Amino acid sequence: GMTWIDRTKTARDFARGKANIVVATVAFGMGIDKADVRCVIHYCAPSSLERYVQEIGRAGRDGKPARCVCLLAESDLSRLESLGHGDGVELCQIRSLLGRMVEHPESWTPLVLEDIALQLDLKPEVLETVIALLDARRVEVSRDPDSAKPEFILAASLSCGGKFTDGIRLRRRPQSDPSESGQQLLDILQAQRPSILSFNDNEQASVLAGPYSLCNALRELGLPPWQAKRELERLKQLGLIDVTYCRQALLVRLRSDADRSPAIVDALAFDIHAELAAIEKAGLSKLSACTEALRAAALPLNFDDEEESKLRAEKLATAIDAYFERTEKSSNTAALSDPNKSKKLSVELAPTLSALFLDPRLCRPQQLLPQLHTNIEFKARAATRILHGISSAAFSVCDWRDSPFWNIAPHIDFASLFSVVQDYLRSAKYY
Repeated sequence: GMTWIDRTKTARDFARGKANIVVATVAFGMGIDKADVRCVIHYCAPSSLERYVQEIGRAGRDGKPARCVCLLAESDLSRLESLGHGDGVELCQIRSLLGRMVEHPESWTPLVLEDIALQLDLKPEVLETVIALLDARRVEVSRDPDSAKPEFILAASLSCGGKFTDGIRLRRRPQSDPSESGQQLLDILQAQRPSILSFNDNEQASVLAGPYSLCNALRELGLPPWQAKRELERLKQLGLIDVTYCRQALLVRLRSDADRSPAIVDALAFDIHAELAAIEKAGLSKLSACTEALRAAALPLNFDDEEESKLRAEKLATAIDAYFERTEKSSNTAALSDPNKSKKLSVELAPTLSALFLDPRLCRPQQLLPQLHTNIEFKARAATRILHGISSAAFSVCDWRDSPFWNIAPHIDFASLFSVVQDYLRSAKYY
């Protein structure tokens, strides 16, 4: 990509009228504040009608005529539908995440975004969604013995402190004499690593030691993370230490009186997973309606045939209405309900799947938690993403793009392929 200096110069030249045409990403285009843009061309299809309307809103802000063009290809629409499954999660991932949250009651536990992403194959955005869903359940504290709904006392006892910089790198300055509380904090941090460097280290005078986990150190002191960060900043201002911050984390804390029994954790995990599945289904339904509306808008128009023009306008209006109503219509239902097609697909893909699951990057990835290695649903979703060319935290495009399996089945809809892979793993007794 372009350097920051080149991007800034390009944006400035375009804003001042020195450049008439700019080819850029959507993010760049959304930052443009120029009244006389005469044309906006989308090379790729937008993922929603709202985004399309917002993006083409950059044209004609001066009130004069402007033109907007969207170049559509069926492969682009299929790709959008594939990417709609990019944030899907399985029950085992949610259960493992909740297990991490309840390990240390009464203390702030850092869920380091980078670590969680690799260990559970969860995107940071999905992790934040899970936290938000837990916060929404904090009101469910009633104990009704006649209620069939699980009592999520666990969720009511969880608190989220938001994002926090948990990782720090530091070194002491020579002849520094911090306060007693500061000295205790530095000693606990130092215990996580062999040493904290000082300016007297000639070979590594410019290197800060770490990273240290601030929250893990604070469990011994019983201090909230933000108070410890203030103490570090105080020591820095006094010239006693040098410190930099890294590694974003989400802070969660569980009350010590919360019921952490496996039954409660499982019930809450099941409920959270069901809601995430509903969110994914709604997003896919909306995306399907969006692609139908785009297809309807792209039909060739015969201006000489008034009846044809009227029918096309009605079809486009129906597609747009369906989008905003977010109907539950799905193009995948027929494919999944056809046993003959599913059986044929299973036979065709058996050699590919057999070879794919021999790849150590998939069958035994080192970064994943052990309980995910043999979960059929999780492995099936991971394999389907690979076959569709969808990158995830633990199975990224950087690691898989050179694989012969990467993006070799984008023509098969995700749901059907996911079902076939699950059936293969069960028949192969993959556990």
